[in-house]
Amino acid sequence: MIFSACNKAPKPCTDYSGRSNTGHLVDLSSVAAKAPQLMDSLNKYPQLQAYKIMNYDAYLRVDCYVYHKNIRMFSQSYGLVTRIGSSEVSKVGNNQTEFSPTISLTPSVTFSQAIETAKAAMDFGNSCLSYTLSIIDMAQINGLPGNDDKLAWIIASEDLVDRYVAVDAQTNEVLTKNTGIWE
Repeated sequence: MIFSACNKAPKPCTDYSGRSNTGHLVDLSSVAAKAPQLMDSLNKYPQLQAYKIMNYDAYLRVDCYVYHKNIRMFSQSYGLVTRIGSSEVSKVGNNQTEFSPTISLTPSVTFSQAIETAKAAMDFGNSCLSYTLSIIDMAQINGLPGNDDKLAWIIASEDLVDRYVAVDAQTNEVLTKNTGIWE
């Protein structure tokens, strides 16, 4: 049997980090070497930010966040796939790169206010938090037809996977949250 204990509670993190679309979040050197056609696609669409690479024997896939005027489209994803040795690139996911939201892209709520709202809505423990200004389609999140774009601060845990609260950047109300626990 192995037991582990800690005699002092970890200090809460008081540092908040902003996320932006400046640059890709992964090293794309393996993509450039194995599948330059994927790099061509990424260069063609500067509104894409690569965040994950899946490198398999037969194919290579790059998953991306999508941005509109430097604001992340939270409900959108874009994936690029190619077979090793092929020049063709396939797209997976929502695969929309152009958006024309009709909402204000200027928040009325500061990220500090949104963090306080998020912390009241969910226990992040001692996790460090990040914030991102995003456009979130609440119709898509709720599985409804149509479009219901909202400007939102996404307050996420840096330590706990998939744990976030989306706070309306105009009203400071919680739009949706994910505890990171799948039921």
